[in-house]
Order: sequence, then structure tokens, then C-alpha cells
Amino acid sequence: MTNDDELLAAQQEWDAVASVTMATKDVCQSTSTNQGDHLMVVPSSLLSSSVALQHFRDHRSLSFYKHNIKPAVQYTGLQSCIRKLFGPPQLLTELEVDRDLILSLALWQFDNDDSVHTQMIRTIYRQLTSSAVDPPRFGNHWDDIGFQGTDPATDLRGGGCASLINLLYLTNTPRLKNLSQSIYTLSKHPTQNFPFSIMSINITRIALHALRDIIFFPAC
Repeated sequence: MTNDDELLAAQQEWDAVASVTMATKDVCQSTSTNQGDHLMVVPSSLLSSSVALQHFRDHRSLSFYKHNIKPAVQYTGLQSCIRKLFGPPQLLTELEVDRDLILSLALWQFDNDDSVHTQMIRTIYRQLTSSAVDPPRFGNHWDDIGFQGTDPATDLRGGGCASLINLLYLTNTPRLKNLSQSIYTLSKHPTQNFPFSIMSINITRIALHALRDIIFFPAC
């Protein structure tokens, strides 16, 4: 084969490779569409915490989780008497519905078959890393935003989907954008580094403990 033949073969091989273009149009799920020899990669839309929260409110499983929550730590004996006399104030009745929802979310485990669940973690990843495409569901890339393994769902057990909602609110609320980016940048510091997502999950667990133990401001 002459040099010209080799050049022609290489050119034909290159022409046969499909080109890839990033589409900016948002859709509900990440898709790839073929248009002839042209491959278009379409990322999913970013999900807001309010939309995600409404999804849980409307979900048929909510009643099941509400039935299994323990709204408050039960004290007995002298400790119970002391808390009644000097302890924190009781939660306002009108806030009990929100409390039960939060505690239900803490029991709610990640569901791979629920597109909203996967959309939440992908939104968190894209907002922190400024990625234009959806990350794979499993992989070492989750370590980039402070999860401990290849599957972020395994780190949510302590706070369930309540941890995920808090992470989503922090990373995808416009007024908190600078704050979340500053914390994320600090988490990558050479000497002060820490796992960003794990830190947020631990804070959620502390808040859940405070809620169950009725430790909050009198204004509540």
C-alpha cells in the first residue's frame, strides 16, 4: 500500500467516526440522540430543592415513612420531670407537619428507580464541579465532591434523603451559590481539605438529632 493509499484509508476511517456535540437544551433525563452520523448528548435539567421536596410530599410512600418515624426522644423518670419543668419549649403545632416530613425523609433511602433521586445527585455534582454533562451513576468521580465511594447512596444511610435535600438546597439555591462554592473550594485546600458531601450529611444528622431531642430556638 502506497502512502497515498494509507492517507486515503485514514481519511475514510476518520470520516466514519461520529461527531459529538453538547446540546444546551434541558430535558428531564440525560439522553443521546443520533442524527445520521452526528451524536448529540443532551444533559438532564437541573433540579431545584423545592421541586424535589414536592416530589416527596406527593409520593405514595410518604404515609409509610410517617408511620415509622419517632417524632421525639422519649424521656422517663426524673429526667422527664426536669425537661417538663425546665426543658426546651414544645414545637408549635402548625410546624408538626413539616417536622414529620423531615423525619420521614431521614428514613427514606435512595431509590435508583426514582428519576428524581438520581436527578438530585447529578444536579449537586454539576453545580459543584460546573460540569455541563450528567455524571455516571457509579464511579470514582463522586469522590470529587466528597463522597466516600463509587456510589453516593451508601453515604446517605445516616440521614436518608433528608441529607440529599439539604445538599441540593445548599448547592442549587442562587443566593447560596457563592457560599457553597466557597465551602467546596475550601474542601479542596491542600491542608484544610475535608469531604464536602460527607460534612453536609453529618450536619444534617446533627440537625435531625436536635429536632428529635427538641433542641431549637423558642421562636420555633
